[in-house]
Amino acid sequence: MFQKKIFVLIGLVLLQLCQFGLNQNVQSIQSVDAIGRATKLLSAFFNNVLHPVQSDDPFYCAVETLVALGSEVKLSLRPRGRCRYCCPLNNPHDFIDIYFTVKPKNETVTLKLIKKKGYLKSNGVNKDFDTILYIHGFTEHGFGVSAKAIRDAYLSRNEYYNIMLLNWGHLSVFPWYTEAVENTKIVGKILGDFLKFYNNTGELPVSKLHLIGFSLGSHIAGFSGKLLGKRKIARITGLDPAFPQFSLTDKKQRLSRFDAKYVDIIHTDGGVFGFPISLGHADFYPNGGKHIQPGCEASRLAEEHNFISIVLCNHFHSWRFYAESVESATSFPATHCGIMQNSTWTQCNFTTHNHMGYSVNQSSLGNFYLRTHDKHPFSKTAQEQFFTQDNINLIL
Repeated sequence: MFQKKIFVLIGLVLLQLCQFGLNQNVQSIQSVDAIGRATKLLSAFFNNVLHPVQSDDPFYCAVETLVALGSEVKLSLRPRGRCRYCCPLNNPHDFIDIYFTVKPKNETVTLKLIKKKGYLKSNGVNKDFDTILYIHGFTEHGFGVSAKAIRDAYLSRNEYYNIMLLNWGHLSVFPWYTEAVENTKIVGKILGDFLKFYNNTGELPVSKLHLIGFSLGSHIAGFSGKLLGKRKIARITGLDPAFPQFSLTDKKQRLSRFDAKYVDIIHTDGGVFGFPISLGHADFYPNGGKHIQPGCEASRLAEEHNFISIVLCNHFHSWRFYAESVESATSFPATHCGIMQNSTWTQCNFTTHNHMGYSVNQSSLGNFYLRTHDKHPFSKTAQEQFFTQDNINLIL
């Protein structure tokens, strides 16, 4: 009972932190990392009051799954990492694996991140197919809601892909956000070494690799790309890359456009959970790239008793948008029109300069803007997106 009270208390604290972020000036995307500062203070508090875990204590280190209203949260009484009060992380490889699926069998095989020539080939990875590798975010896991949405979207297409879902769920459990941030660097290095090895064996060419990361997973993709150096990954897509505790200016400490040949970003919760500035070769700002995204109004979600989504709905919309773009290749037309001039948005005719998500035109660079519906299918046509002053005010 005591442990449950602790989780409720922590949850309420984090909810208040999120509410603080949501209550910031909504007329522009904020660049103040209030949630990051607060979670660091929370970790410092834990460091002073929590005792070290003796060995791999199953009472403290077991990971449970909370399922509620279509959302899943991985949680544990202690994080796994290298802090004073963490469960031990002697061999990180033991807590990371990949769920691999390929058509036509559609069977899922669990791959360990080992380096053994012929290993991927023997497990059905086809070097001639494009490879999609999805990396989940905080509190999720490799078979979580977002991961399955991305996998199923690619399986719905006629083309064949190597579809991989990276599972690092034991290293990103609720409520231990600071430790999950630190673990992104560990996971990114392990994944980068794995990709480098199998690129060299020819079993998984990085020239045909597309990393897709949601939230913290975006930075794991970036750290992996950095490790590969000149052997550039073909593409990285960041789905609302996590902002709390990540640097605005130091590109070595987060995802940047230098981490792959092409980096595209979808912003949906800028300044709260998502990054408030452009990071890639192309950055997309649906509905202004911040809260409140259509369909994420607190009153609406409360009526549905979907209280978890009140905090996370805007952030989650990034992977929802991307999954829909895979299923419908001509969806989400976007425009350069909407760039602020003298802090105001002027009326403009909507001209399609790019498409957000799957069908992005990699030769079209810069910031792009678009509007969406409030439920699936989210995509609006170009004709529905004529930017008048009234609907610009909705974006702002």
